[in-house]
Amino acid sequence: MHSQSFVRAIAGCLLLIAQLALVPTVARADLFCGWNVNDAVTLLYDPSTGELYLDVALDEGHRGVTTLEITSKSGLFTGVAADGLVSPPFDVFTSEKYFLLKTVGIGDTALGPALPPGLSVDFLQSDLSIDGSYYRGGSLRTGGGGGPYFGILECLTSGDLDYNQRLDSGDLDLLASAMQHNDAMFDLDGDGDADLEDWINWVHEWKYTWIGDADLNGEFNSSDLVSVFSAGTYEDGLPHNSTWLTGDWNGDFEFDTGDLVFAFQDGGYEQGTRDVFPDRPDNQTWFGDANLDGEFDTEDLVAVFRSGKYEDDIPLNADWADGDWNGDGEFDTADFILAFQDAGYESGPRASVAAVPEPGQVSLLVMGLCGFIQ
Repeated sequence: MHSQSFVRAIAGCLLLIAQLALVPTVARADLFCGWNVNDAVTLLYDPSTGELYLDVALDEGHRGVTTLEITSKSGLFTGVAADGLVSPPFDVFTSEKYFLLKTVGIGDTALGPALPPGLSVDFLQSDLSIDGSYYRGGSLRTGGGGGPYFGILECLTSGDLDYNQRLDSGDLDLLASAMQHNDAMFDLDGDGDADLEDWINWVHEWKYTWIGDADLNGEFNSSDLVSVFSAGTYEDGLPHNSTWLTGDWNGDFEFDTGDLVFAFQDGGYEQGTRDVFPDRPDNQTWFGDANLDGEFDTEDLVAVFRSGKYEDDIPLNADWADGDWNGDGEFDTADFILAFQDAGYESGPRASVAAVPEPGQVSLLVMGLCGFIQ
């Protein structure tokens, strides 16, 4: 049951919530955001005070929230949290990030006046994103549940370039156009421009697939080759008439030998799905098992903080034993979110996982294929 102050805060949000129904779900910014339903969690903002509230509908399993990360692209967090809520070194509260790690799980929680008052719905949609995990595993972003009540402020990845709530070939075609004009609005890798590196970034880091995966089903195989050659745009002499679906795999709107070379260089042909976390040392253990003893527990947390690399602002200086559990070279809040979503904390050894088969050899050489086609 909510406390009286919590109920008053919810009452203060009623007008805001009513207005949300009239707000378009597509934000102007590079993230697609919307006030969307989650099966158990609601994030509330009181525009009169700037207070944030976490409302958790505990189910029969009492699934509280173990990690909560709210980020502000504009860096507007005030640094004022509820008394006693933020506990270093695990928790982080800066102008850009509000992160909590509560291993036993938390329910309804007043987060404090974390934002300035008077922010508009449009601004909140474009500025805030949220991620986290439930006690005993599961992502806040992927809850089940039903009806259209106003829930967590959920943001999809910036890979959704056409704002259709899917990562599909339309995003790549839009990115190809941006690459022609070096449009920095489509800079996915943070280097200030839109180029082939962003194209590779989308395929590898957002879609987790291979160059050459025409149908974007997660694999590059003979079915993709059959599909693109059936489209009939290979070396057809017609300028700029190819898309990802029809064989343009390097973003120049043509399907030619350059695309085949590029795809086979990526190394995914007949290799199955791409490993989302290729740097994970042992796929038989839990994310978070820093010392690789088969369990994710307090010993691992002590070990990674002893390494001193948590949020240290030194780029790419962490490995698995230091707390980099998602393979990006950093030890930060994202690693905690991944580990606690994996649900291994204090759960003992992970159940046996079938060994990954050795990848087969690439059975088709590009030049041989081109010769066959011609």
